[in-house]
Amino acid sequence: MQRLIIISSFVFALVPNAFAETMTAKQIEEELIGRTLCITAKAGVVCARHKAGGTSEIVSGLEKQKGTWKLKGNKLCVTWEKIRAGKEGCAGYDKTKNAFSSPSFGKITVK
Repeated sequence: MQRLIIISSFVFALVPNAFAETMTAKQIEEELIGRTLCITAKAGVVCARHKAGGTSEIVSGLEKQKGTWKLKGNKLCVTWEKIRAGKEGCAGYDKTKNAFSSPSFGKITVK
């Protein structure tokens, strides 16, 4: 029994988002829209803000550019001027008690 507890503890330590809740479109809109979201990308830390009116902007870490966003199902979809050659990209988001993450981007710092 003790061995099972030790193994279980090790497995959960390796999977920090094991208890993450997948955010709904409503939760994404209420908790992420209007705030600055920062991710660590190949270019370094990149921060973007998705505004309530459906517009987006890169605010730091890359050449500043504008874009648009919309919700599709439980995903936030963004089309940037230059990123992905202007093609839309969609990502789901997860939330634990004190943190946000995305399977597409990893840990997200929200300001």
